[in-house]
Amino acid sequence: MRWVPRQAGPSDVDAAIGVWRRANEARGVHHPPEVTDRVLQTLTHPAGVFVVVEEAGTIVGMAAGEPGRADRGAGPEVSGLFHLNMVFVDAGHWGQGIGAVVLDALLAAVRAAGYTRIQLWTGAGNERARRLYGSRGFAPSGDTDTLDSHGEILQYVRDL
Repeated sequence: MRWVPRQAGPSDVDAAIGVWRRANEARGVHHPPEVTDRVLQTLTHPAGVFVVVEEAGTIVGMAAGEPGRADRGAGPEVSGLFHLNMVFVDAGHWGQGIGAVVLDALLAAVRAAGYTRIQLWTGAGNERARRLYGSRGFAPSGDTDTLDSHGEILQYVRDL
């Protein structure tokens, strides 16, 4: 296989943040330091799931999340629910299928960790992400919100 998905660890954090940063820059999105700090928290969350995809030893894709919480993340953890915080592919590798590989790896790891349902939020205008999630069995829940950095966002869910 050209791409090798695997569980990630502490030594992968810097490379994963680089993938996240380059993907955002390619879309014209620049985040303040507090957002980078939140990404770091997600990648190092003690109960989180963090996977990467390598090509020739270089990380080209990443996905991570943590236990899902009630009240749009402000409430207590919901038993069996996983919240997918991020899926990113290095911009130089877009359109090659790496997003599907990294998302499949994350779904397998989340299932193995005992979760039964997964949720995520994505920008309403992010057609690439919406196609990827739909191809992997996610469906819009009908719940929407607005973020200053993304405009309208949509919640997607699926059973595991």
